[in-house]
Amino acid sequence: MCRMLGIISRKPIPSKYLRDFRVLAEIGKVPKEAKEPGHKDGWGIVYYDGEAPMYLGVQPSNALQDEKYDVAMEKLEETKMPGVLIAHLRKRSVGTISLENTLPFINGKWCFAHNGTIYNFHREGEDATDSKRFFRSLIQEIESSKNGLEDAIRRVVTDVRTNYKYSSLTFLLSDGNKLYVYRDFSRPKDEDYYGLMYAEDDQMVLFAQERMWQKDWTTISNKCLVVVDKELGIKHFKFNNEC
Repeated sequence: MCRMLGIISRKPIPSKYLRDFRVLAEIGKVPKEAKEPGHKDGWGIVYYDGEAPMYLGVQPSNALQDEKYDVAMEKLEETKMPGVLIAHLRKRSVGTISLENTLPFINGKWCFAHNGTIYNFHREGEDATDSKRFFRSLIQEIESSKNGLEDAIRRVVTDVRTNYKYSSLTFLLSDGNKLYVYRDFSRPKDEDYYGLMYAEDDQMVLFAQERMWQKDWTTISNKCLVVVDKELGIKHFKFNNEC
C-alpha cells in the first residue's frame, strides 16, 4: 500500500510538489480496514537526468521526519531541468521494511512504483516483494514484445488478474521519455483509496492519488492505461470498456 506522485514536465519541476506530497506519510488515505492513516514505512524519489533515472533520495523511513527528504528536494531544485519524476510513500504489506524493498525501483532505464498487493506473487531472493516481481514481469514482457509496449503491459496485467488475487495493480512506469500510468483495483469499496487522477497545463502533466492542489483533475477509470510523452501528448488505452 502506498501513495504515488508522477510528473512529466517541459519546465523545471518545483520542489513544492514533493513538499506537499510528504505530508501523506502521516495523513494519507488508507484502505477502510487499516488501523491508522499514513504511509510511514519508506519513501523514494526518482528523477530522470536525460534518459538515466537517478535517486534523489530513498530511505526506509517516515518521509515527514527524515532530513534526507529535504536534501532530495534541494537536489531537485538544483537540477533546474525538465523531465520525469516519480515519488513513492510506502505502507508495508509484503516484505520487510528495508532499503531494498523501498520503491520506486530502478532497472536499467526503467523506473517503477506500485500501489497495492498481489497476493502470493512474491518469491524469496530478488523478488522478495510482489512489487518487485510485478516490475520484473513488466520489463521482461516489454523487452520481448513485438507488438508495442502498451500491448506488453496489457498482457502482464491480464495474466496477473487471471491467476492471482490482488487489491490493486495501480502503477507508474517510465523510461524517461514517456510516463505510463495504470489504474486497476479489485474491490469497489477501495475505489477512493486506489484513486488515480491527472491535471495538465501547457508545461506539465501531474499524476496523484489525492487532490492536494487546486487543479482541474481528470479521474482515470479502473483498468485503464494513460501514456504521456515529453511533448505532453496524452493517450488512453482501454483494458476494459470504461476508459
